This record gives sequence, C-alpha cells and structure tokens, in this order.
Amino acid sequence: MLKKSVLGLCAPIAMVLLASGCVVGPKYKTPEVPIAQQWRDTGQPQFTGQPVDRVEWWKSLNDPVLDSLIRQAFDQNLTLQAASLRIVQARVGHAVAGWSFAPIITGQGSISHNDYSTSVKPEVSVSLTEPQRKLPPAVREQLMSNLPAVSVTPEMDVYSAGFDAVWEMDLWGKYRQLFRSTGEQLKAAFASYDAIMVSLAAEVARTYIRIRTLDQRLAALNSLNDTLDRFVALTEERYKNKKALITDVQLAELLAGTVQSWIPPLEAERRQAENNLCVLLGKAPQTLHQDIGTTGAIPVAPVQNVVGIPADLLRRRPDVRVAEHMAAAQCARVGIAKAAILPSFNIFGSIGLSSSDSDKFFRSDSVSSTYGGLLNVSNLILYPVTVELVRNEDAQFQEALLNYRETVLNANLEVENSLYSFLKAQDETTVLEDNVDEALDAAQTTMAAYKEGKVIVSVPLAALTFLASQQDQMWAWRGQATTDYVAIYKALGGGWQNRVGQELVPEQIREQMKNQADWWSFTGKHDLSTIQVKDKK
Repeated sequence: MLKKSVLGLCAPIAMVLLASGCVVGPKYKTPEVPIAQQWRDTGQPQFTGQPVDRVEWWKSLNDPVLDSLIRQAFDQNLTLQAASLRIVQARVGHAVAGWSFAPIITGQGSISHNDYSTSVKPEVSVSLTEPQRKLPPAVREQLMSNLPAVSVTPEMDVYSAGFDAVWEMDLWGKYRQLFRSTGEQLKAAFASYDAIMVSLAAEVARTYIRIRTLDQRLAALNSLNDTLDRFVALTEERYKNKKALITDVQLAELLAGTVQSWIPPLEAERRQAENNLCVLLGKAPQTLHQDIGTTGAIPVAPVQNVVGIPADLLRRRPDVRVAEHMAAAQCARVGIAKAAILPSFNIFGSIGLSSSDSDKFFRSDSVSSTYGGLLNVSNLILYPVTVELVRNEDAQFQEALLNYRETVLNANLEVENSLYSFLKAQDETTVLEDNVDEALDAAQTTMAAYKEGKVIVSVPLAALTFLASQQDQMWAWRGQATTDYVAIYKALGGGWQNRVGQELVPEQIREQMKNQADWWSFTGKHDLSTIQVKDKK
C-alpha cells in the first residue's frame, strides 16, 4: 500500500520536473542590418581598410599633454563614475534574479499574552441524541454528570516560532528568462560605460585641440597686430612728410582696430573651453596653465589612418552593443510575460513550535507542520487581459530591434561623414596654407612699395586684410582637421578597451559603500572587472 502511494506521488512530480525544461517565448537572434563591405573613402591614401588596432588612438597625435588629460578624465570624470555605479546596480539586479530559482524561506517567532472577556458565555452546548432522551431520568442525570467540565481561561500566554517555505517550479522558464534578461542588462551597463569612455576621450581631445587652435589664432593675430602697428606708423610718417593723406592713416588704424577686435571673443572662447575641460577632468573651473600652458602647437593627425571595415562597428561600437543587449533583454521579457499566463505550481511547507506553556515549548508535542501544493491558473482564466501584457512586451521588443538597426546605420553614417570631413578639412588647410604664403609675400611687397610711394594705400590694405582673413582661417582649419580625426576614431568606437580587467568603482566610493552597507563582495578587485561579462562580440 505504501509502495503504491509513493509511486502515485512520484509520478506527477516526475512529470512536473520534465515539464520544467520548457522555456516559452521567442529565441533572440541578432537582427541583420545591411552594411557596406568597405567605407566609401577607403581608396584614399589617407585611409587603409586594415583592422583597427589603435586602442589608445589619441597617442598617435604624439602630444604628452593630451595623453595626461585623458588619463585624468578616465580617473576623475564624475559621469564615468556614475556609470560604474550603474554597473553595480545591474549586477545586484542580476544576483537578485538568480535567487528566483530558490525557495522563499521566511522565519518568525512571537510571544503574546491574551486577556479574554469573562462576561462572554462560552459557545458550548450539549444535546442528547434521541435514544439518550428515552433513558430513565436517573440514568440521564448520571450521564450528564459524567461529561467533562467546560472552563474558560481568562488569560493565556502563547509562544510560537517556525519557518515557512514556498517554491514555485519554473515550469515555463519564467525565472530563467528573468535571469537572462538581467544578464543582458548587466552587459548593456558595461557597454554604456564603454560608450561614455569613448565620448569622454573624444570630448577631452576636441576641447584640448580647440584650446590649442585658439592659442595659435591668438598668437597669429598678435603677430599681425605688430605688423599693422608698423604699417600705421608708416602711414603717419608719410602723412607728416606730406606724402600721404590723413585718410591713409585713418584706413590703416581702422584695419588695425578691426583685427584687434577679433581677439577678445577668442580669449573668451578659450576661457570657456578651459572651464569645460576642467569639468571633464572632474574639477571645478580653474586655470589650467600649469597643466597645459598658455601656448602650444595643434596636434597633427597621422599621414595614414587605419579605419577597418563597416562590419567592425558591430564589435567596437559600444552603443551598438548596448542596443543589442537591450533588445535581447526585451526578448526575454516577452518570454516572462508568456510564462506568467500559463499555470504555475507552488510547493509550500511550514514547521514550527507553539505552546502556551514555556516549559513545554521544546517538547515534541509542541511541533506543528503544514505542507502541500498549490496550482494557480488565474492568469490563464484572465487570458483576454493577460495576453495584452504579452503583446505590449512584444511591441517593445520589435521597437528594440528597430532601435538596434537604426543604431548600426547611424554608426555607419558617423564614420562616413567624419572620414569625408577629415579629407575636406585637409584639402581646405592645404589651400589656405598656400593662400597665407602668397598673402604674406604680397603684404610685405606692397608695404615696401607704399613706403617708396609706388602704390596707393589701398593696395597694402587689401593685402593685409586678405592676410588677416586667410591666416585666421588657416589655423582654424588646421584645428578642424585634427578634430575630424578625433571624430573618426570616436565614430569607430575606440578608447573603451582600457577598462578591461580594471576596477571601475573608485576606491573612495567603494570604502564609503562598505561603511554604509554590507558590501563584502567589494573585497576582491575582480568584482567589477569586465572579465566576468562575456559579450557575444
């Protein structure tokens, strides 16, 4: 008999365990996005389609000051530190999801004292059956007198303690999909950190190049002012010698004043760039003269640049990886919603001690227990409503897939635009350099001719005006060419590889967290290392 009962109990359990291998919901597959085989400008001598191997691309600019600034930004930037804490949050969420497979165990204990009202009659009644009523009166009285006496205790102490456990079998893969979703969100948090690193390195480089460009423009204008001051003095001398009109002096002074008026806006722009650079470095706005100086050459891009092929973006661009991981996470949430509709089976049990006498609390007769199973089909009954939740999650999944495709296309767009802009900036710089050489020669020649009275004042004025314009544009475009070089490697997704194997949360913040909460897991350097996250790419 016992054997049959055991077999009867094992059969349904075996069926449940067999069914627990089922996982409902779509299986994620990386969407296909049409991308070109190579960049449109790969055939240019400045570019090569070889695999990109410049992890620290900024070092190819050969500027130690820039290298130092980017290192400081990686160590001190507050936005980047906030991103590291979002990784911690995602890791905690993933760990919590892992506990979904375990039973929920709760424990409780209590001591209570109860005072009962003595003015309430106990709800106890004794009635005789029909045969008993036919007994002789003496027998009936004796029968009634032998019944147990009923008494009410006005006060009672109750001592209890116990444990409850509930475990929901993962019949349809709901918790496995949850664990998968949070795992993808954790990978997305790492990729988001990488994306901020890429943007940060590029922004520091752009700001630094902007400062150096402004330094060169200001230096060129100051040098030109000296030339214009000499020209004004020349017109004044010729006027005193009655070889020129007063208008010659006025026109020369007007040109000198015009060029001088260009300087204050550039100085204001440089101050703003310096303040922006301070914030990128995690500092309050302050002078950076000690770190970067007041003058310096504009970094020059290498003659030839390795740009790889469009397919490399799927591996290098962090924002592409973010979009893919978020799509995969949303795919798992569709499975969670589907599994929530289907019947669920819970196994529950409890065991504890309960007694009104503390001396008898630990005796075997104070033990109480409950166990059983619960089948829940309420979401299946409410299918017209719960299926809408599945449809909502699926719509979000389709949106995530479109977002991934659009992210890939935008990544291609950024690279193509930056490559072409770099080429055109170099072409423009070459033209302007030739123009400056010719304008400088023309200015010197015409000023000498004016001094000898061979030409009127408008001739050197035109040459000097052209020189001022072309010289300022030349330095601006030199800076733009290097800025476009930065844009190329930002678009290619370079610079984030430095964080691999590194502890991302700063030591000071980790110490604060250990003091404020039980963050024992921060004892090892590996805890925030990317080694624990294995990306698909």
